[in-house]
Amino acid sequence: MDDRTSTLGIASRDGPLAALANDLPRLFRQLAEAQWEVARNVVLGGQSPGSPRDLERSGRVRRMSGDLIWLVRHGQSTANAGEPARDYPSIPLSELGELQARAFVARVPQAPDRIVYSSFVRSRQTAQPLLEAHPRVEALERPVHEFSYLWFPGDRLMTWRERVPLVDAYWARLDPHHREAGRGENYAELVERVRTFLDEAAGWRGFSVVFSHEQFMRAVALSVLTGGLAPSADSMRRFVVWRHGWPVPNVACLALRRLHGRWWVAGGETG
Repeated sequence: MDDRTSTLGIASRDGPLAALANDLPRLFRQLAEAQWEVARNVVLGGQSPGSPRDLERSGRVRRMSGDLIWLVRHGQSTANAGEPARDYPSIPLSELGELQARAFVARVPQAPDRIVYSSFVRSRQTAQPLLEAHPRVEALERPVHEFSYLWFPGDRLMTWRERVPLVDAYWARLDPHHREAGRGENYAELVERVRTFLDEAAGWRGFSVVFSHEQFMRAVALSVLTGGLAPSADSMRRFVVWRHGWPVPNVACLALRRLHGRWWVAGGETG
């Protein structure tokens, strides 16, 4: 379940987090520099021909090796479509989301070595058509579920618009250990889940497709780009900016490669 764009932070030009928007161009520069460094080290043995264009002209480009992971956001859920929900795990796909899940199969260029999904209904539903297309592929359920920091008051149904004040209040605290109503997930736990995922995924060989969720994918991308997240207010502040500036539409894909003992972002689709 995404929390859409709230009124907090960079949505206001004079908000306290507005200056942090400058971090986004820096992060994307880091990405470009990291990709070029990998290209230089892997393709040219550390010898740079001067520029990526020179590299292309030199004829020395070859297909990069390395284990590949596609992190894929689930298809449109009923909550994404504006219907009310009472918790995170049980939200199903909408009719459009089911169509998106079936259509996604054609985007996968080869049989994956494993298909991974979260315990949340919409993640498994999005994975199902690919599982059916490749019934012999290893299937794994892993804690790649959405960042579940809200707690629904009185276990009542709420739309995403009704959740906006709760979303604002949570992120305004910038407290990585705060747990809503003593029951929601906190930011420190999200950081640990991301670390655990990347550690396990480092041992996956070949091509893996992981059906995950918007905030978790954002956290993974930010961790890879910045060298890791931390259970701190500063890390949480960066994530607040990142979540406003990096859209992750339904069935969008974030590609990661593991090369030379480290993760790097190999590509992605955003809105």
